[in-house]
Order: sequence, then structure tokens, then C-alpha cells
Amino acid sequence: MKKKKPIINKYLLIFAILTGAILAIFTDFGPIDLVYVLLLVPMMILTLQVVIIIHELGHLVLGLMTGYRFLSYRYFSWIIVKDKDGKFHLKRYSILGTGGQCLMIPPDKDELPIFWYNIGGVLFNALSIIPAIFIIYRQPNEWIVYGVSVFIFMSIFLIATNWLPIKGITNDGNNYREAKKYPETRIAFNDILTMNVYNAYGYRLNLMPLKSTPESLSYGKTIQAAMLLVIHLKKLYAHDLEGFITGIKEMENEFESKQIKMLPGWKLYVYFTRLLERKLDDPIFTDKTLLMILKRAKYEPFYYIIRYVESTLRGHEESNKIKTSFFELTQKSHLLGDVLDCIDLMDYLDQHVLFPSFLD
Repeated sequence: MKKKKPIINKYLLIFAILTGAILAIFTDFGPIDLVYVLLLVPMMILTLQVVIIIHELGHLVLGLMTGYRFLSYRYFSWIIVKDKDGKFHLKRYSILGTGGQCLMIPPDKDELPIFWYNIGGVLFNALSIIPAIFIIYRQPNEWIVYGVSVFIFMSIFLIATNWLPIKGITNDGNNYREAKKYPETRIAFNDILTMNVYNAYGYRLNLMPLKSTPESLSYGKTIQAAMLLVIHLKKLYAHDLEGFITGIKEMENEFESKQIKMLPGWKLYVYFTRLLERKLDDPIFTDKTLLMILKRAKYEPFYYIIRYVESTLRGHEESNKIKTSFFELTQKSHLLGDVLDCIDLMDYLDQHVLFPSFLD
């Protein structure tokens, strides 16, 4: 019987290497005081905030320079959104596992400029290292040197994890390489950016002018797979539950046959199909990652529907509380199109899936 090789988290490995490098290089300035070691993790967290802001500003600036227009800028759970009337709004929104995001409106061009928009974040991170190195060798204060040293290596950490071809994760580098190689991915990439715009402007998914077709897309390509998921979701919002379930099962089978690890956010749609099929004893309902996402995700309207349907089917008393929270979110969310789709979907599920006796 073969022994399984231990799986090392790629982020953790890069993080450990950089931590050792920081301590090793800092010894050039003298003996390391214990306080520096104790404050290393807090200093990493602090400097990472600056690194994230610089990274997203890079996407913003390079996007504007290549014809894109501003849609939203998010730092953790705070997001600035520009509506279709040109007014700016401060909202709350977050995506688990991300520290920020800058979304842009794609230019109306035959060939979408993808390189500078995608590389803008890591390019700004790389450029920020230049003045940081100058500060280190010109600044006599050891605490400033220490903080700037950590900043440099956290910048390198974000550059590495956001651009290098690391298997099993999606990042700016992988998005660019896939879009450069496959014309279908460039179309899907443009569709996803367009979808974000129409969603923020209050258009429902089935009314969005998307160009991708299911026949031209492959589950083996991350951006194309994301677009296929959107196509399946359109069926759900059109109340074609059978078509939605069939599409998600197709996605699940494709990922299994090609031994591709499904992103947790995508796996939640598999979770939802099991609810629609009333397979309440399926092992997927014990997946700790999915349960954590559902518990902590406060700003995704669709996740409230998943929780509401499961709570109702299991006869839990918190169903009405979840539904109330959902409608409270719809009053505050900037995902105006998603809100309209989810309100309609919840009403349909109540009448035709959860409480069909109401029609008698």
C-alpha cells in the first residue's frame, strides 16, 4: 500500500521562506532582539494591509491607462461602487480569502487589453519595493528599517502568490496566461467583467448581453469554467431547476474525471443541488469549509437562499430569521441585479419547492 505524500500548503511554504529570509537579512543590521521575533507576525499583518491597497491601486491605474473605466474598489469588507448615474456609494461586501478587489468596466474594443490590467497589481507591488530599499539603506532608525524590511518581503509574497503559476489556485497571472492562450477565455473574461457591471447597475442575469456559449467553453480552464457556472445559474434564475441540477452535475462529473479540484465557492452550488434533490444525508453537508463559508458570508444574497432552503427542509426554527436577514441585505447590497434574481428565486422556491401545498 502506497503512502500518501504529505500535502504542504503552497501559501504557507512561501510565507515560511519569506519569514526566514526576513530574520536572516535583518541580522545584517545587528543581533536580533527577541521583541523583533515576537512582533514579526503582527508586523506582517500590518504591512500586508498597505501591500493590498497598493496592489489594487495598480489594477485601477493600469486599467484606466488602457481604456477600462472604474466600477468598484474594495478593501476587505469596505467597497466604493460607482452606479450607472456616476454617483459613488460606500457599501459593505467581502469575498472570503481575499483582501481586496478592483473591478473595472471593460473598454468597447475588438481585442480586450488583458496584460496591463492583470499585471497592474503585481507591477505596483514591485515598484513599491524600490523606494523601500532606498529607505532601508538611508534610514538609521532600526524600527523603521525593520518595518520596511517586512513590507518588502510581504510585497514579494503577494507578487509570488498572485502571478506565479501555482497549481490549484486562481490568480492574476493564471488569468492572464489562460486569456492569452485561449480566445474563448478572452471572451469569457470580458463577459465576467461585463456581468459585474450589469449586476451593479441592477440588471438581472438573464437580461445581460453575454457572448460566451456553452459549446465553446471547457471546465478544464478556470475562467471558462466560471462562465459555464454562470450559464447554469441562468437556468436556476429562470426557474429551470432540472436544467440547473443537470448542469451542476455535469460540472461535478467533469471536475472529477479530469481530477481538477473544485473551488469551494463553486462547490456550494453542488451543495445547493443536493438540497433541491432533498438528499439531506449527503456527505457534502459535513464539509467544514463549505459550512464555514455559509456561516461567515454576510454579503452574498444567494448564500442566504442556500441557508434558508436547508434550514426549512430540516425543520429548523431559524428559517424565518434567515429570511429576515436576507431581506435586510437586499436593502443594502450593491449587487442590485443579484438581489432581484434572488428575491424572485426565493419566492419561487417557497411556492413550488418548499411549500407546494400553497398552490392547492
